[in-house]
Amino acid sequence: ATVNFLKDQASNDPKYMAYGVNNKGIWKSGHSLRMIRSGAAALHGPDGDALNAAYGGVPIYPTYSMSEQMPISQPPAGKIDTFTEKPGSVGVPVAASTVIVSRSTLRPQPY
Repeated sequence: ATVNFLKDQASNDPKYMAYGVNNKGIWKSGHSLRMIRSGAAALHGPDGDALNAAYGGVPIYPTYSMSEQMPISQPPAGKIDTFTEKPGSVGVPVAASTVIVSRSTLRPQPY
């Protein structure tokens, strides 16, 4: 929705153009974004590319998360942009341990 708004509406509106949105819907300057963190699942292909381009190349950090536990995974320390470096990855687990459990018993499954 954000990418479409920038392209279809903000790019032709003097109010948004004054903030730095150009006539192609790219917002390279005038914002203070240092990174974009996507949640819930990995951000794939065209959606991530469009989001990255819309904000002038701001790094995207794909993560896996839930409202109750944000984030469950994140890119390894020191990685700048895992979206382009390792597409489809959501990083490494943040929790001390992760286990796969049986749906019926909720007991941990063997390795």
